[in-house]
Amino acid sequence: MPTFNVAGIDVGFRKTGIAVFVMTPDEDRLIAATTICPDEPGKSVLYRDVHSCWAMLEETARFLQKHSVQALFLEFPSGGSQSGRAARCMGMATGISAALLNDYDWDLGFEVFTPAKIETLLGIKAKPGSKAALSKGNKRAEKKEALKRIVLEKYPDDRFSAWPSTKALAEDAYDAAAAFVAARLSDREGLYYRLRLLCEGTVDK
Repeated sequence: MPTFNVAGIDVGFRKTGIAVFVMTPDEDRLIAATTICPDEPGKSVLYRDVHSCWAMLEETARFLQKHSVQALFLEFPSGGSQSGRAARCMGMATGISAALLNDYDWDLGFEVFTPAKIETLLGIKAKPGSKAALSKGNKRAEKKEALKRIVLEKYPDDRFSAWPSTKALAEDAYDAAAAFVAARLSDREGLYYRLRLLCEGTVDK
């Protein structure tokens, strides 16, 4: 029976989380996790942005190719922001990911999710108004903790412990793993279901 290496990716401009899984006929095993965080040369903002785009694309592609990844499950930025700079960074992150999808051969395909879709699939999306009293920072922290909890329930330390060493970097890797966990709960039209059938030999590639 075939096996496939696939990756969940939490798309970002400053930091991009990646979690790699091997899909076998019997299980989906987490085998690698990282957060790509390129250095920023100390020149103009424009120069740093251009350099960061190049470096993020190159380092992300290198990590995925190192682990022979054949399919991607990506959480893209939603597009909402509180500032012009944040909107610009979200736009650059989307452009980097579009280049990644276009310039490299993901022969089993890819699937893109919004943060809201992932929250819905994982059952953690808050009802409208239920967290109105929380600050934006507290809402974000609560969501990050919920995603981490879900991922570690699926892949506890006795099964996988090689998360990034700092909390700030690990949270992006947890988010990337959560994108894959959410894809497992998607409908039968989704990429995960097709790959599962391929693994089990139910359909041909």
